[in-house]
Amino acid sequence: MLNLARNSPWAILGLFGLAVSASVVFNGASVQVDDRYFFIDPHVAGELPVPPPTTAAALAGGFAGVTVVQKQHHGDGAGDVASLDTLLRGWAELDDVFQASFLEGGVYTVVDVSSAEMLPTSMQLLNTTAQVHALPNNTSAASLPSGPYFLDVRTGQAHRVLRLYDDFTNSFTGSLLQNPDGSVRTLSAQRPTAATLTIGVPSRLYFTRSPARPLAGVRLGVKDLFCVRGARRSNGNRAWYHLYSADGPCSATAPTVQRLVDAGAIIVGYQALAQFANGDLYAADAVDMLLPFNPRGDGYSVPQGSSSGAGAAVAAYPWLDLALGSDTGGSVRMPAQVAGLFGNRPTTGLAGSLEGVTPLSPTLDTPGLLARDPALWDEAQRVLYGSNYTMAEPLVAEGADYPKTIYVLEGGWPRGKRPAVDAMLDAVVAAAVEVTGAKVETLDLEALWRSTRPGEVGDVTLAAYLNTTYATLVATEQWELVGRKFFADYAQKHDGRKPYVNPSADGRWSWAQTLPTSAYPAAKRQQETFSTWFRQHVLAATGDARCSSSLLLYSDYYGVPELRMTLRASGLPIGLPIGPGTVYYAPFSGTPDVALPLGEVRSSSNVTGREEPLPVSADVMAARGCDALLTRLAVELARKGAVKVPRPGGSLDGAEVLFRREMGLL
Repeated sequence: MLNLARNSPWAILGLFGLAVSASVVFNGASVQVDDRYFFIDPHVAGELPVPPPTTAAALAGGFAGVTVVQKQHHGDGAGDVASLDTLLRGWAELDDVFQASFLEGGVYTVVDVSSAEMLPTSMQLLNTTAQVHALPNNTSAASLPSGPYFLDVRTGQAHRVLRLYDDFTNSFTGSLLQNPDGSVRTLSAQRPTAATLTIGVPSRLYFTRSPARPLAGVRLGVKDLFCVRGARRSNGNRAWYHLYSADGPCSATAPTVQRLVDAGAIIVGYQALAQFANGDLYAADAVDMLLPFNPRGDGYSVPQGSSSGAGAAVAAYPWLDLALGSDTGGSVRMPAQVAGLFGNRPTTGLAGSLEGVTPLSPTLDTPGLLARDPALWDEAQRVLYGSNYTMAEPLVAEGADYPKTIYVLEGGWPRGKRPAVDAMLDAVVAAAVEVTGAKVETLDLEALWRSTRPGEVGDVTLAAYLNTTYATLVATEQWELVGRKFFADYAQKHDGRKPYVNPSADGRWSWAQTLPTSAYPAAKRQQETFSTWFRQHVLAATGDARCSSSLLLYSDYYGVPELRMTLRASGLPIGLPIGPGTVYYAPFSGTPDVALPLGEVRSSSNVTGREEPLPVSADVMAARGCDALLTRLAVELARKGAVKVPRPGGSLDGAEVLFRREMGLL
């Protein structure tokens, strides 16, 4: 670990002043400034004039922490100490990277050529004496974005600054540094920690959002099954990662990720997942790689999967804005539910290609986003969907139309569990009625199926008809597309041996190999038959401003702890969900589904011996193609207070994460 002296702006990096072999490559460096940890980005962002060194600088050599202030950020107040001090104080509140220490090496402020010599050479800013250097706006140095930098005092090369954080929830499988061309490399940074990764995030001051780059500077985590150029996926499996290491990193970024990067998002790391995107149960299945800790409540309630790292990280870290996951049978919505976040499963196929993404079931797979901020969630969806995001202009239009029927799902709207839960469910229904002008009906899906089911299915309940549909689709498709080749490649390299695969995936793949040849075509027919029926009788596309014939509400999570140490119940087939379940209606029908945080209730914890807060959530579904309609409704419900806009931490109001306190990280 390299340190910056507490009272000096100079990084004592004498090793870079030595004559070294041309084969030595500078991949950045971890440094400490006061009590915070930073990283010197190896890429040269630009050049600044090197000031005459002070005695201290001459003795230390190396890098100095400096600050650049662009003219548009201070206007005509370039020489006004009060104006500049106010600006910098705003930066310190806005940005978690900038701090007063980056003034000690000098402030480079961009001014008009005519006023360059009028600027004071020294100012008292943020209670720090700062040497001020004027940069006339006609010089190349004036092109550097505002913000903190590490300046190589030998060459004048300026390097961007990353703040280093401890991934204390174990939400990441890899720490990544985004290169200027949009590719990534492993971030070679480390701060003091135990068995967790160090994640680096760049200053928010470097980025300015625009219509062309609406996500500029948004910090993004990516599920570790999407290809990102320059990174190697693990799919949550160590054998996979090392078997294919000779193939090198991904040569192209998955289109879904590329859309976000092109819009300005900054990838900071790969995020943990249930292995090969299967539905791991924690104590039974989290064998090969440790799965994340949900920060809400006592910290030992499972974050669900398979996008578990996405949910845990966005819930825990104020320095992370957005996560990209995938949803097959609830893999985005369930982590969003238990973490109290906004999460979406798009209309199947509407959010673009899943090329470059390890499949679970191409029949059912979609990407999906998790966020705390509904406005950012909306903006990221606009980017992800492109021209298919058609129903939200403007986001809350005057007189905007909505479906006039709201179904509350019989058995899927769990009133009577607790008064506090009932109040939240009642409040979101009342707000939805106020926003939409719709009437509420209770929908008994089994009764509707009995009266309207297609004749060819016979006298069979919906639950029986779809009993093993999901299991057959995911097990068969992933075994044929992923598992079979993986096992063959591993056996060829390792004397016929099998790799280790967690019980969830291994159980599904083994089961797929026992199925008769008729099982998969039958499951496809079941899914397609249900899809047609559901889109005709429940959520039909209207083709007009209402988009959908109705909305469907259900709630699967209402503050009941599900402990990560709970063992799998005996007698259940390993990794094979049975029955349709509310979470499968959207995948089977291809309709969109969004998870919304309603609030939280306090539940007894057998870990802390106290009552701890856990989220309550609800999901809203609409007809195919009505994704933006759901987002518009979510934003309006949040404005009315029926949907909670969460904060990061141990509760939705931002309380401390309990196990972070235990780790001494507060």
